[in-house]
Amino acid sequence: VGLKQTIFLPFVTAGSLINFCDALMAGGTSRKDHSEIGSSFVHFNFTPHQDKATASLIGDVPRGVFLDNRPIFLGGQGGLVGPARVAYGAVIAAGGVCRQDVLDENQLHVPEVPEAGTRPYATGVYRRADRLIANNLTYVGNIIALRAWYGAVRSRFVRDAFDQAVLDGGLRNLELIFEERVKRLGDVAAKFEPSISWLEANGGKVEEIAAQKRFQTEWPLIQSRLESMNPAGAPAFVADIDSSESYIKTIQALEPAARASGRAWLQSIVDETQNLWS
Repeated sequence: VGLKQTIFLPFVTAGSLINFCDALMAGGTSRKDHSEIGSSFVHFNFTPHQDKATASLIGDVPRGVFLDNRPIFLGGQGGLVGPARVAYGAVIAAGGVCRQDVLDENQLHVPEVPEAGTRPYATGVYRRADRLIANNLTYVGNIIALRAWYGAVRSRFVRDAFDQAVLDGGLRNLELIFEERVKRLGDVAAKFEPSISWLEANGGKVEEIAAQKRFQTEWPLIQSRLESMNPAGAPAFVADIDSSESYIKTIQALEPAARASGRAWLQSIVDETQNLWS
């Protein structure tokens, strides 16, 4: 099992012989009603262009932390090509490789099989830059949102030195993941230069060239804004949390109004990162 820099929220279960690095997965409401990664599943997180701006979001943080969403099922001996987004309740059929976002909830996705054959291919030439950038910024926003949740909510359940060590370790890992995602996105900005040159010389789509040029120009400002984000203003329900019960029991017992305000707060953090590009 490979899980480098991957985050599972409660109730996500991984099968045997999987390679699932650089992803965040949520969904499910209990050990019996859980999200599942089928055996021999692969999250493909390295491209022929030799980049790893490929982190995938299966579920999300603003809704996922409240532990009340439909589980997600990734069928065995299948795969997901990052960076992708998969909605709650989705089922990816076993034996296929999903190469697209599945954004509508409660959908069965049966991946297409690419046409067999050999054809010319220019390594290093990007053709869906807008989606790549948008999905990466959405992922980074979810990491920032989870970091804020840890600071405001998870920290309230520290009972002793062991709990504190786990919390500190979680926050350190979130920071490492954040730094890695920003670095990988910056690497792509640098790789766009030869991609733009090839597209201009070979009749590439005008909008694709424009997107790559725009990202190259705007990346330093986007990076600066990402690195300076420090969300505050946790909703009022946080102060009223009774931490005498377990974390999971407490979160699942929250009133609907508290859940709604919490989701809105976390989603506003994600929206802020998405708006850096939209």
